[in-house]
Amino acid sequence: MTSIDVITTNPPFGTQIKDTRKEVLAAYDLGHKIVDGEPTSELLDGQDPDKLFVERDISYLKDATDSSDGGRMVIVLEKDWILITRSGSTGRVVMVTDILLVIH
Repeated sequence: MTSIDVITTNPPFGTQIKDTRKEVLAAYDLGHKIVDGEPTSELLDGQDPDKLFVERDISYLKDATDSSDGGRMVIVLEKDWILITRSGSTGRVVMVTDILLVIH
C-alpha cells in the first residue's frame, strides 16, 4: 500500500466491543501478541477496533526514502488512548513509525 502523502482521520472511538474475528486479527500486527516490539504468530483473543484502524492508516502512508520524506498523518486521538498506548504494544508501533503526538 504505502502510497499516501497525507491522511487526516478520526478513528471510531467509543466502542467497548473488541474485534475477536481470527481472520481480522491475523491481518494486523496488533492482532498478535507483541514480544520485544515484534508481533508473534500468536493471535490475541481480541483487539480494540480503534487500534486496528490506526495500524491500517499507518500502512497506507508513503515510506520515506533517502531523497523524500514519508507520508504524514494528522489524527484525532482521545487523551486516554494516548496514555494507555504509551505502555502498551500500540505505543511501540507509534514509536517505530516515527509519529509525533501533540497534546495541548
